[in-house]
Amino acid sequence: MARCYACKGEEIEVTTSVLTRKVAGLTFKASIPATRCVKCGGETYTCQDLEAFDLAVAGELASHGVD
Repeated sequence: MARCYACKGEEIEVTTSVLTRKVAGLTFKASIPATRCVKCGGETYTCQDLEAFDLAVAGELASHGVD
């Protein structure tokens, strides 16, 4: 059984979460899969999902010539 990393609660739900990155005056948002503790609200994401979001932001910045 999965446990919350913060409060050790045992009731975890699968959901999505909107993440935001602010870079060079621009704001990027993406919905990614997450798990959330019902007790404390702590969320976790997979490394792959976080990496994909950050790479997408980097690609957008590069394609528009942002330093």
